[in-house]
Amino acid sequence: MNTTTRFETTQTNENTSPRWIQVGFWGSFVIAIAVVLRRLVALVLPARSSPSQMLSLDAAFASHKILTLAHILPAVAFVLLTPFVLSGKTKRPKLARLHFLL
Repeated sequence: MNTTTRFETTQTNENTSPRWIQVGFWGSFVIAIAVVLRRLVALVLPARSSPSQMLSLDAAFASHKILTLAHILPAVAFVLLTPFVLSGKTKRPKLARLHFLL
């Protein structure tokens, strides 16, 4: 006897997350990459005509350039490795260790 409940998912794979979690994950992924790229561009090519709040924020990060790079470069590496580690398709324990090291 096969009964179904209203809480049962319609997905065929047990390891697949609900669609809203996938959308949230990939949306966060894109935002994280965009933020790092924006900050890198602002460090390399400082803007001259932006809103004053943006200019002061860029100046604050530029005054601590090494610290900013030391923070955002490992962060982008972490973000780029996360889909591979969470997918479960890779059987590389070294990749998972590197991910958690970051």
